[in-house]
Order: sequence, then C-alpha cells, then structure tokens
Amino acid sequence: MKHSRLIYSATFFLAVSACSAAATPPSGTGGQSATGGASASGGSNGSGGSNGSGGAIASGGSNGSGGSNASGGSNASGGSNGSGGGNGSGGSTGSGGSTGSGGSTGSGGAPATGGRGGSTGTGGAGTGGAGTGTGGAGGSAVGVEVAGPFDGALALFPCNGGQGNHFDCPNVGCTNGSVTNTKYSWKIGGDSTKVYTLTFRVRGISEVYYYNGGTRVAGNDSVLDNKNLFITGGAVWPGLNGDKTNGADYNSLQLIVTPPVTGEANTYGLNSVRQNENAHDSATTGHLSFPLDYVASIKVMGGGTISMKVYDSNCTMVQNCGTATSDCSKPRTVDLSSAMPAPPATFTQPYTAGGTHGQWIHFDVTDVK
Repeated sequence: MKHSRLIYSATFFLAVSACSAAATPPSGTGGQSATGGASASGGSNGSGGSNGSGGAIASGGSNGSGGSNASGGSNASGGSNGSGGGNGSGGSTGSGGSTGSGGSTGSGGAPATGGRGGSTGTGGAGTGGAGTGTGGAGGSAVGVEVAGPFDGALALFPCNGGQGNHFDCPNVGCTNGSVTNTKYSWKIGGDSTKVYTLTFRVRGISEVYYYNGGTRVAGNDSVLDNKNLFITGGAVWPGLNGDKTNGADYNSLQLIVTPPVTGEANTYGLNSVRQNENAHDSATTGHLSFPLDYVASIKVMGGGTISMKVYDSNCTMVQNCGTATSDCSKPRTVDLSSAMPAPPATFTQPYTAGGTHGQWIHFDVTDVK
C-alpha cells in the first residue's frame, strides 16, 4: 500500500507540476482569477457558494486546478484538502470544496441546491423559501346561524286607509276585538344548551308607548333628547281601550323571548317614553310617530324564539306623518344604506300601503356571543 501511494503521489505531483507550468499566473486557468477563480465553479461562492461558479481562485482550488497546490487536496487527492477536502476538487474553494459540490455550502452542501445555496450562488434563497401560510384561518358562520331569520327581519304595520283626522288609521292586524297580537315570530339557531347574546340595530318608524315598569335605556330623558326608546322589561296597561291616563290607547311594540332565559327580563319594548310623554296626554308625542335608530342587546336560548307582540286596545294606529299631522304630507324616512342584510328591494320609503303611510321596524344583527 505504501508503494502504491508513493507511485500515486509521484504521478499526482507530476500532473500538478505540469498543470502549474501551463497555468498563467496569477490569473491563469486555476490562478487568482482564472476559470473557477473568485467566481469559479464550485468555489466559496459557486453553485450554492458565495459568488463564484467554482472556487475562490481555481477551478476547484486556491491556485491549482483542484486545490491550493494540487487537484483534489492540499497535497494529495483525498487528503486533508482533497476531493471534498480543504482545497482540492471539492476543497475549501475547489469544485465541491468547503462550498463546492458536496462541500459545506456547495450544491448539496449545507445550503445545497434547493436550500439557500450560499450567499449568491445558484439556488438562491431556496426553492420555495420560507413562504407564507396558505390562506388565513377564515371566519365563522356561528353568528349567522344563531341569528337566523331575525337578522334582516322587516316588520311592517300597514294602515288600512286614513281616518277623518288624517293622522290615525285602522290597524290592519287588529280586528274583531283582537287586543294582543303576535305579529311576527323568528326561530333562533345555535346550541339549545347555550345562551347567546344578540346585539342588533333597530331602525324604523313607530308611535310611542309608556310601559308599566321596566328600565329604559334613556332613563328619564325626553324622546326629543334621546332617540333610544329601548326598554328592558315593562308591561302593557291592561283593559279594553286601556288605561288612557297612561297612554294605553296607543300601541306597544315588544319582543318576547321564549323559552325564558333565567335571570333575564325576556320582554323588551322598542318604543318606550317616560310617563309624562305618554301619547294620550302629551302634545310632544300624541298622534305622532318617530324615527327609531339605536342598538340593543338581548339574551336568547339556542333554538329559542323571538316574537314581536303588539298591544292595540282600540285597533287604531298612527300614520307616519312626520311633523305635518294635519295633512300627513311630510312622512319621515330612516337611512338603511348600511343595513346588512338590506331589506327586500320591494320595500321603499316612505312605506306606503292602502294610500297611507304605515309604520315599520327593521332588525340588523351586528354581533352574537
């Protein structure tokens, strides 16, 4: 083995000597700037290296065609700097050296082809790179599923022609002595074991009502100062034609939640005013309707029901006459441009039926928790 190695070393030495004699220093083939030099193939910046297509100096080595002095290593092929060694073909700067093919950073080295590939070498930042995730997490349809048909619901209260005073009209849904009328009912979705909080925007045109008890969002504010007419709890005034001293001959508008949620009122009024503004006695509210636009929240059981009930003791309602009660020529409108979902395209304002301007309520659910 020693003898063979000596023969191989001698042969290798002769080959390198011949190659060295033929190179053009310091820039010859395998020299400082030769093919495979600072940008040569497989070097510190070669395919996958820093810059060169090869070694730092030579086509695989510092000066030589494959290493600092010999092709394939510092002195011998397979030596400390041989093929894949420090300087030889695949050496520190040679083809496949420390950054060459199979080297620490060469094509297949630490940042091999498909990886980062070295500072600027072939392979660049790596096929595909770090990238970003495919798409986001996406939203949830829970709110829509729970709110169901209540979201975007439009409750209409048409007049059945005008009356002699021009601002009242027969209530279409109130005939034959019917006093309490369930006008609408909406089934809620979700898990029947859970309680959900629905937050929604109320917009519409309605007459007002003073409820017996309950807690008004507006407190004791006048309807002229606070347009939020929502009330938690509260009851209607009983009796045929109602207790007129409390304005019970006007119409209530209530949401009733079933099954009842423990610890909650489960009854909510949409058109409340304070006592001294009950529509029977007050010039501020009597025979007038008002625009509604506010946000409210209620709790419901999953799978439950929200119903709208109207108590009308005399089967008469107030038209949407605006401020012109004598001829009802200035009906009000409410902006619904931001409602989602929007009301049906068939709904136009001012809402008119039978030649008279009726009342209406639109619900837009904005949050479900």
